[in-house]
Amino acid sequence: MYSLPRSAQSDRFNTRFRRANPVAGSLSAHRDAARSAGPACSVEDGPTQAVHEPVHRTRNKIGQTMIAFPNHSRSYDRTRRAVRFWGHDSAIEASFFIDEDALRRLQPDAQCNETGFLAAFDANRDAICAAAARLYVRGSRGSYDLAAANL
Repeated sequence: MYSLPRSAQSDRFNTRFRRANPVAGSLSAHRDAARSAGPACSVEDGPTQAVHEPVHRTRNKIGQTMIAFPNHSRSYDRTRRAVRFWGHDSAIEASFFIDEDALRRLQPDAQCNETGFLAAFDANRDAICAAAARLYVRGSRGSYDLAAANL
């Protein structure tokens, strides 16, 4: 009995598979389909919606990246009355807390509840990350508190 060489068998399978699934056949088709679907990084976070933006990074005097804020997650800590967020320096994760007074200074019309403080944080993320980067000292401690004086 005659059989096709293995490469010919896989070519026949791939041809049939591509006819049945035209998008699965090409990498560029996958990329195009993903681009046309829109941003996939929108996260529903309770009553407010956070949209992922470019990573915030700061550099030291010689141009090396010191601290980055790639994780756009944040949460409200009721016991500390502050919003918690995270920064990364290589493999080291540092926690940052910005208190309610600092958020009210950045956005005076913010509601005085969890939703309002998270919305104020989201609206002023760039300024908050810049202040956190100024406060950060490599390897110093695990968490940092931002107050109104730091902004």
